[in-house]
Amino acid sequence: MTEETFELDFGTFTGTVVDNKPHGFGTLIFKPDDPMGRQKYEGEWLEGTKTGQGKMTFVSGDVYDGAFLDGVPHGQGDFRYSDGQVEKASWEEGARHGLSRFLSVNGTTEEMTFIDGEANGPAKIEKSDGSVEQRQYVNGIKSGPAKLTMVNGDTIEYSYVHDEIEGEATYTWKANGAKEISHYVKGVKHGHSVEYSENGDKEERTYVSGVLQGPAVVYGQNGDRLDFTYKNGKRTGKATYVWADGSKELSLYDDQGEQTGPAKLIWHNGAQREGLKKQGQWDGEVFYTYSEGPRKGKKDKELWAEGKLIKSEKFYGQGEQWDVEDWDDLDKMDDLTKSCQPSKVKQGS
Repeated sequence: MTEETFELDFGTFTGTVVDNKPHGFGTLIFKPDDPMGRQKYEGEWLEGTKTGQGKMTFVSGDVYDGAFLDGVPHGQGDFRYSDGQVEKASWEEGARHGLSRFLSVNGTTEEMTFIDGEANGPAKIEKSDGSVEQRQYVNGIKSGPAKLTMVNGDTIEYSYVHDEIEGEATYTWKANGAKEISHYVKGVKHGHSVEYSENGDKEERTYVSGVLQGPAVVYGQNGDRLDFTYKNGKRTGKATYVWADGSKELSLYDDQGEQTGPAKLIWHNGAQREGLKKQGQWDGEVFYTYSEGPRKGKKDKELWAEGKLIKSEKFYGQGEQWDVEDWDDLDKMDDLTKSCQPSKVKQGS
């Protein structure tokens, strides 16, 4: 074997030659107008063809380093792209065939199987945040059931149709077993959704282009019900809470999704509490009106702070008054009225 430099149809070769053909090891510099954008090949040759281990560099900066047969990738090889991404794959006559592992610059890896150049069968994607997606390919297109497992153990089960998430999806929280059943349209949540909490409550709501919008209802497992409205993903405006016994609370959600503003609680026996709530708790000056007993129609003026009663002025008519500074003081009273605020399903956002 001798080492020579001479011209081939597609570039300039420098390397070992046998019978006037590249054979052994050599370098080929492709012509600037190479239709495949090839720049240089360094590697093994067999009777004039690029066969064996070699490295192909493209004008784009992409590099293939691996096995060749008759000038094309065949066997195991790595494709290193100019943007830093790397693909380790099996090749057959220039096409991917077998297991491929793709590593992106952000740390995401994807393992899939190729048949004659197209992805087919199961695939596994490990994302940089630690989450893992398992999905299917059919003729190079994401299709069929898929499952995403978050790093905290939460899961989403859904389906791909023509590369996009479509149809029903179920999100399950590992910590408490709560679930959300929603629908996707072209990869985005859209339409009716139901969330089941760990305590048996159920919320029905609607997504519009991935954002909660419009009327929503929470049904408590104890028979309670909360009606409110979503705007841009947050509870907002008027809300009505009805207990199973018929008691009712009218309140407002502010622009931050907090139950803050005027509120009115009407017990099933007609007694009422009116005032302000701050982040879901009574706060400030509040008035309580009795509906029955010796103080029917009388009002207490209460002072609340962060959901705790600080002081209550109780009026009995004819100027008679009793100040309650603490809940323990209520034991000193003669049970002039009987009132009980029912327990509630969660109202917070």
